[in-house]
This record gives sequence, C-alpha cells and structure tokens, in this order.
Amino acid sequence: MMKREFVMVGNSLTLDFINTRICKQGQVIDLLEGTDDLSEWLECAGLLRYVSGSYAALDAETKQRLFTDFLRVRDVLMELVRDVMASGELTNGHKEQLNEELRKYPCTKQIDGQETDMHIESYYEAAYLPGAIVDNAAFLLTTVSPSKIKKCSNEECILFFYDNSRNASRRWCSMSTCGNRVKVNQHYHRKRGRE
Repeated sequence: MMKREFVMVGNSLTLDFINTRICKQGQVIDLLEGTDDLSEWLECAGLLRYVSGSYAALDAETKQRLFTDFLRVRDVLMELVRDVMASGELTNGHKEQLNEELRKYPCTKQIDGQETDMHIESYYEAAYLPGAIVDNAAFLLTTVSPSKIKKCSNEECILFFYDNSRNASRRWCSMSTCGNRVKVNQHYHRKRGRE
C-alpha cells in the first residue's frame, strides 16, 4: 500500500478533512480512495485517540460503511463551509443542518488533561467517528468569523484554511507551495513584459 501525503494546512480538523480532495495539474484528486486511505488519514489527523473500542478491530463491511459515511459528511461539510463563506454568516438554516448531523453521532464527554490543563473531550464508538469531524465543524463555524475561513488564492488550488494570522491577511494554503508558485509566475510575466 502506497502511503498518502495528506495536506494538513487548514488549521482546523474540519478543513483538513475537506482538503482530502486536492488539485494537481488541473485534475481533482481524491486522497480518500478506500478504507485504508481513511484509516491512514484518521491516524494522521490524530482522531483514533477519540475512539472508544478499537477502530482496527472493525470488520471490512463496517469499515466500508463508515468510509461511505465519512465521504458523505465531507460533502455536506464542504457545501456548508462554502455556503457560510459566501453568505458571510452562519444562518439558522446552517445551524439546523449542523444539528441534524450532530444528532447522528452520539458521543461520551470526559474531562481530560492534568490539573493545570484540563479540558473536555468527546469520545466516539468507532461507528460514530464521523461525529468528531461534525463536532469540530460546529465549533469552527460557531466560534470563528466566516471571513477567516478562506479558499487558497491560487486559482488552481481548491484547499481551504482558517486564517488565524494576526491581521487576517493569509492568502495561500501554503506559502511554500501555492504562494511561491504564484509569486514566481507573476515575476516571470512582469519581467517578460519589460523585454
């Protein structure tokens, strides 16, 4: 099995999950082609620590059903994020859509951490694990200004990110890829225009 290189530039679990679709040379590529890819992404994202029981112990049929549900959740959240970005607000309709998704995935809340750093965590049975991403989406969309959720400024890129920069000026999913690529291209065309 070939190891995937997932793009974790979203500053949010939700956006990193949506970013499991990327664009290379004008082609949209789905990094989640099967249950093995999903398992790898869940490990990479650190989500398996929130599973009560064992994800690895699930049978192939259950993993396939879970994979299908994760892809459905990704589509729902991608559409929801795009809609919130376009409207500039989280509407009552968006809230109802998120609540409908949250009701599908029961979880157990626990206080974790040490005396100086206690916090509440949600734990899911493996079959309800998509709820961890829905829960993160609900947190993101209710606590962050929609103007801070952005799509990369590179027209050829389809990645999203949460702009947590001080002055909300981040434009690229990653400066080392898209930012530099666009700047080099602009420099080339400016220089070529002078000749």
